[in-house]
Amino acid sequence: MGIFLRFLGWLILWSFLYFAVLDVMGLAPGKDPRPVSAAVLLLSFPIWWLTWKKFEKAFSDRPPRALQDGKTAYFFSLRNPALMYYLMVLKLFLLVMGANGIITLDHHQGAWRTFYIWNFIILYLYAIPFFVLKLVKLKKALACRLVVDDAALTLEKNGEPVSVIPLESVDRVLLQEQGPGLLVASGAVKLYIGGQAAKGSAFYTEGAPDILRKVRTAAGEKVTAVDSIRQALKQESFKPAV
Repeated sequence: MGIFLRFLGWLILWSFLYFAVLDVMGLAPGKDPRPVSAAVLLLSFPIWWLTWKKFEKAFSDRPPRALQDGKTAYFFSLRNPALMYYLMVLKLFLLVMGANGIITLDHHQGAWRTFYIWNFIILYLYAIPFFVLKLVKLKKALACRLVVDDAALTLEKNGEPVSVIPLESVDRVLLQEQGPGLLVASGAVKLYIGGQAAKGSAFYTEGAPDILRKVRTAAGEKVTAVDSIRQALKQESFKPAV
């Protein structure tokens, strides 16, 4: 599946570049010279490789890091970076394809003009919110980390605490063993921590089993097993910060 998604990522990136070049030249699809099509195709391979590797490096395999005072920082990685890369490039492709229809509107008449206008409106109403929301989420994941020690779990963003749960004050823990995936609650404060096999979020924390052992030791009988952490999060009306 990963190889297939990477292929789709390249295919959509090539289509995105193709339509972008058409926009610059003010041409409709199929009206470009063959050398232009060939150049776009050849350029798409190194551009895809560089952008994909940079995306993969940013969001894959972010191992824990030891800090001072016995603390450990855990980071958030994408469970499926190839899928997210494909989706982000796909939304860019939809945006540039919609723009191409408007830029080349004078090439079309009658019903086709109406189609391209509505196509532009629909694509932009759909693709822009998706792209912006996902981009914000990705940037937040890079800025956040979970700092754990013997006393507390602390979610930080840009080095500043966002949520803090002292281990001695944990009220309850909902746990899916496979993953693992756990929701730790202390009063009104809740934190979701998921391993790579847990599906409570698009992101996972490498080293989640180590955090679970620490939480389980502190929480004791307050740990409740659940079949699906995703369903448990829905029932709690809780959406993970990352």
